Parts: sequence; C-alpha cells; structure tokens
Amino acid sequence: MILGRRVKILFAVCLLSPLLVTVGGCSKKPEQKPVEPPLQIGVSVGTLDEDMAQVVRKALQERERQENARIAWQDAKGDPERQEKQVDELIRRKVKAIIIQLADPTMGPVLAQKVMEKNIKLVAVGTLPPDTPLDGYVAPDYFRMGELQGQFVTDQLKKGGPQGVLLLKGDPDDYITRQMTAGFAAVAGPAGLGVTERSNPGWEPAGAGTATREAMLGKLGAVVAQSDELLLAALKELEGQGQEEQVVTVGAGGGKEAALAMAQGKHDAEADAMPEMVARYAYQAALDLVKTGRWEYDTKINNGNYDIPAKIVPTRLVEPANLYLLEQRWGKLSGQARGQGGQGETGGGQEQGQQSQGQGSGQSKKGGSSGGKSGSKVKIKTKEGKTVEIQIDGEIESVQIEKPEAPKGQGGPEQGQGQGT
Repeated sequence: MILGRRVKILFAVCLLSPLLVTVGGCSKKPEQKPVEPPLQIGVSVGTLDEDMAQVVRKALQERERQENARIAWQDAKGDPERQEKQVDELIRRKVKAIIIQLADPTMGPVLAQKVMEKNIKLVAVGTLPPDTPLDGYVAPDYFRMGELQGQFVTDQLKKGGPQGVLLLKGDPDDYITRQMTAGFAAVAGPAGLGVTERSNPGWEPAGAGTATREAMLGKLGAVVAQSDELLLAALKELEGQGQEEQVVTVGAGGGKEAALAMAQGKHDAEADAMPEMVARYAYQAALDLVKTGRWEYDTKINNGNYDIPAKIVPTRLVEPANLYLLEQRWGKLSGQARGQGGQGETGGGQEQGQQSQGQGSGQSKKGGSSGGKSGSKVKIKTKEGKTVEIQIDGEIESVQIEKPEAPKGQGGPEQGQGQGT
C-alpha cells in the first residue's frame, strides 16, 4: 500500500510539473536582446584634395546612415608619416575594418601587417600598394580611363592642326600610372600619334608645368594628364602663353578645379574616376567582410605574392556636351571662377564668357568649326611675349587702348589678362 501511494504521488507530480513551469513562466517578462553597438569602420585618406575628400566622405556617410555602423575618418593630407600614426590610432580604437587610400604606396606592406595582425579587415582604394596582402581592393577602371583619353585626343587631332601629344604620367612605380599608360597606348599606338611621355615621381605637379612649357616650343597639339593636379599645372602654362584654345587638354579624376576650367572653355575633357561609386563599393566590402568574412568582388589582381580580390568600377568621359554629369557632384559650374580668388579670378571674365559660348554646341574648340557663329577674334601680344586671344561675337568697329594715368608696372588692359592666366 505504501509503495502504491508513492507511485501515485510521483505520477501526479510528473503530470503537474509542465503546468507549473508554464504558469511560472507566464509571470516572467520576455527577455530582450541587448542592442548591438554600431560597427566601427576606419577610413584613412592619403592624398585626396579637400574637395574630393568631402565627396568621398559624403558618400560614406550616406551609407553609414543606412547601416548600424560608424565611420572613423582620418585625413593624412599627403603625409605618409601622419597616415601611419592615424592608422595606429584607428587600431587603438578597435575598428573592425579600415578603408585606406595610401599617401605612399610603398608603405602598404608595413601598414597591412599592423592592421592584419590585429585581425582587422583591410580594403585599399585607388592606389594598389605593391606586394601587399589585402582583404579587398576597389578602384576605377584605370585602363579604360587611359583608353578614353587616347580616343578623345585621336578624334580631336583628326580635325587638323599640330599632332604632337604630351602625356603627363604619374609616378612611374604606381599601379595607376601603369594601367592608364597601357590603356592610352592601346589607342594612341595604332593611331600613330607622336607621343612624348613625362613621368612625375610622387605625382608632383611641378615637373608637369616644365614639361608643358618645353613641349610648346614644338608642335604641341594635345596635353593628356593622368591626374587633375598634373592637368592644372599644364593649364597654367598654356594660359600663360595664350595657348589654351589651340591645345587639346584631357585630364583624369573629375575634380572641381578641372570641371570649372571646362565650364570656362579652357579645358576639353575629363576621364571621371567616379569617386562616389568607389567609396560606396569600398564601404560595402568592408561591411560584408566584418559581418560574414567575405564580399562580392568581381576579379582578382596579381600583386606580387598575393592575389587580391578586387572590384573595378566603370568610368566615363566628360566633355562640355555632358558637363552636367560633373555638376551633379559640384553644383552649377557656369559663372564660377577657379580657386578662391574672387575678384582676382574674374579679370578675364569677359574672355572666359566668350570662350564658353564657343563651347555651347559641345564641340571641341580645337581643330573644328566654332559652330557657325559669325564673329571676330582679337589677338593681343604683350611686350613680355604673352599672346591672348579673345573671341568677340559680331564685327569689330574700332579698338581703343587706354593707358592708366600713373602706371605701377602693369597696364590697364594687361592687368586683367595677367590675372586670368
């Protein structure tokens, strides 16, 4: 009997246990998952100018707002030692990934070792550091950019005029330089263009000005620059000799100063590096690598002892006919002056306005017609040897030259043109 009772009690407990657990469970609040802290992604910019850096930063911030992530932004302003210190700081802040645009590609192996030893994902943009391990690489199609430059110059020089071409290359050891040069040669070689190449170690623009000045002593028909900094140095020399209307110019990057020069009729075309798209793809690569350990790359690049997963971004050629594409980046360009000069930049405003009118059809001002407009061209040669041409709509009835009452080393008409160069 006692054994039977114990069996019944045990059986009842077994029946009631799930019920007791259920009732007890109802009295508790459901557990809430802790809020995950945002992912920290570091960005180290090496050599972007201030305007382009802001474009990249804006593109990254737009993506940042869509994800549970935070951007830690560092700008080395072209200083490799400063960039190394900034990378050390990002490591101390325990970021999960770093997107890096190197100030000095040769620093790539050193920085990669520091980052990867801490198990931080590393994605390079633009410059490809030689023989360096990377989790990812995102860049414009530099080969295609060179092709676009070569095709534009070839088409323009077919219209006639001097056939000499000056190719202002970047650093000879840079992956960008090699790719763009190969792309340009793929078009210019078969076209039989007479190309003079000038390398610029460290991408320093000072040599570009000198090379342009020397090239103008011969039959210079076009200047092709592999960066906007090199282009602007060449434009300064061309404007100083009043040759900006006679020489075809093609830059690379799609920067603000180059776009303004195009809007003013002083520059012909840009191979756009598509910085917004590069930034967005790099951000997505870093985010995916942190979350899943993999990302959607579309090719591999052999980089010394390493095969690097890479995303190559499409590019485009921008000229006056489709300048609106760069206005989406920089805002309305017509009427703006280059630089921060204000009054100092507007001395040649009338001349710039006439030149811009000559570009209205989207046709290059070199080697072709001016769109059928009737008008006159005034060519002014100064004692210093500078030549300035001004396109005037309509016929000229008279020309009057007035000298200032108390000259101070610059004449009235020459002063405005001098500041415009």
